[in-house]
Amino acid sequence: MKRGSTGSSTTCRREPDELLFIAPNWLGDAVMATPLLRSLEERFPESRITVACRAYVAAVFEGGGERRRVFAYPGDGVLPRAFSVARARPPGGFDVCFVAPPSFASALVALASRARRRIGRARL
Repeated sequence: MKRGSTGSSTTCRREPDELLFIAPNWLGDAVMATPLLRSLEERFPESRITVACRAYVAAVFEGGGERRRVFAYPGDGVLPRAFSVARARPPGGFDVCFVAPPSFASALVALASRARRRIGRARL
C-alpha cells in the first residue's frame, strides 16, 4: 500500500506499487499491446511495471524509462516461464498482474506470479 494511504481495499482506492504485464508471445501482437502498456503507465504513474515476455519480443518493450523493467523468459515451455516469473518477483510481490494473451499458459504464469489481483480477458 502506498505511503499515506489509509483504509481497506474495499473502502479506498490505492495505487499498486508493483505491476506485472504479461505480454503477447508474437511480435505483431506485442506491438499491438504497446498502447495498453502505455495506458497502464499513464494510469499508474507511481507504480513500477515489470513486462514478462519472450526474449524475441523484449526489444519492443525496452526503452520505457526507469519505472519499466523487461523480464525475458528463459527457455521455452510453460513451466520454465512460470517458475522464472515466480523467482523474479520483487520483495513485496506483485500487486496486480495484467494478462494480455488469453491463453492457458499465460494464465498459469499469472498464477505463478502470486499477484494479489490478476486481470485479463476470459476466453470462451
